[in-house]
Formats: sequence, C-alpha cells, structure tokens
Amino acid sequence: MTDDEFLSKMREEDRLHPIISIVLYYSEKPWNGPICLKDMIVKMPEAIDRIFSDYKMNLVQVVKSEQYTFHNEDVKTVFEISREFFHGNIDKVNEKYKRKDLTAELISVIGTITDSAELVRQGKFEEVTNMCTALEKWEKQNIERGIEQGIEQGITKSVLTLLKNGKSVAETAALLDLTEERVRKIQEENQAHVN
Repeated sequence: MTDDEFLSKMREEDRLHPIISIVLYYSEKPWNGPICLKDMIVKMPEAIDRIFSDYKMNLVQVVKSEQYTFHNEDVKTVFEISREFFHGNIDKVNEKYKRKDLTAELISVIGTITDSAELVRQGKFEEVTNMCTALEKWEKQNIERGIEQGIEQGITKSVLTLLKNGKSVAETAALLDLTEERVRKIQEENQAHVN
C-alpha cells in the first residue's frame, strides 16, 4: 500500500457500493413536506445555487402507490390493499382478494400500515388468512366499535340532559341504571354542557 492508501484504508482500485435511502410514508394524508435538501434552504443567490449540492429524498407514498411497479407479489399486495383501505375502497379489496390466502405476516403488515388493531391481531394469531375472512372480522370489529361509541354517546347525552334539567347525580344514576361515580365522571368530562 502507498502511504495515502494506508491512511485512507482504501486502495486506488477499491470502489464503494451504492447505498440508496428510501423513505416509506404510510399516512393516508399525502406528503406535503420537503423532498430534497434545497426545499429546506432559504433563497440562495444564483451563484451559490449553481454550485449547491442538493440531496433528493426517495419518497414512496402508500396512498399514491398506484404509480409504482412492484415486482414482488407480496409487496404489491401490501401496497395495493393498504392504499385501497386509505381510499375507503373496502369492497374493491374484498372483491379482488376474497379468494386469496395471505400469510399472517402480510396481514400484520397491512394492519400496521393502516393502523388496524384487528388486522395486526389476526396477523399475530392466525397462520394463513383468507383476505375475505380478515376483512369480515375487521368490519365486524369496526361495527362493534361504532355501536359501542354510539351507546356511549347516547348514555352521555342522557346523563347531560337529566343533569341540565335539574336531576341530581343520584337521581340520574338511578334513572339510567348507572353508578353515581360514572355519572360524576361524565359530568366532569362534559362540564361545559351541563351548565
């Protein structure tokens, strides 16, 4: 080795392998941030702008992934199903994937991207899942959650109405078959509506 090669730990004929960084953005909202270093820099004089080294970000957005070509079938499936979930096209997913079995790992990845606890749960506990079955369970969970939220909203509205009309916490609890503690909690959380 020459002295320079010894210091740099590289021989003159050595070459580096390229490293490409890719940002995978999996929000249902489109990316609106900078996509290169120049987007983050203040306005530069033209003389500096010409010699400025810009660094581009390789951004892959799940919500806009129809523009990409994926050669790996699993990756294509994850992006396609996740994208359609974000666009609210559950019927389209069900129609295209109802007869296809997906591995638990794929279901879990889709659940993570789309923030679906039910799909993540299915991915952890079921070895191979038919997408139709996974979607049925997902829809059932969402319907159940919606019903629970509706019931809670109804209870809250009833409690607030009774308290606003002069009923005491004890009377309200007795009328709605609730504990006084729960009525007080609803009252505290919604103080502005009671007065």
